[in-house]
Amino acid sequence: MVSFPAPKDASKHVIFLGNPGKNDLFLKNLMWDAFLRQVAASAVRCADTPEETAARVQLLLASNPFPELPIVVFTTEAIAEPATGISVQVIHEAGGWQAALHALAGKPHSGAN
Repeated sequence: MVSFPAPKDASKHVIFLGNPGKNDLFLKNLMWDAFLRQVAASAVRCADTPEETAARVQLLLASNPFPELPIVVFTTEAIAEPATGISVQVIHEAGGWQAALHALAGKPHSGAN
């Protein structure tokens, strides 16, 4: 689990789920893009099962560095609903992550980074 520093006026906390070595550069770019768009960002490594992945997300949320921010999970893997007392939105389509991230930040997606 990795969390970037939260921007001063962050509006959301996005959690990217992925597997090391698979799209690492894409993930790094998304996390920086999130930071630049005033969105806090964390990354969690996917586990072998959707339930184990949800448990990892719950571990992050138990020590949530940004408890006041709404949470959005970006993943291409299956994930069970994290058992939390807070609302967690899940976005599954990796091809639309940048556009969704920009929409969350209230800034249109230009296609260029």
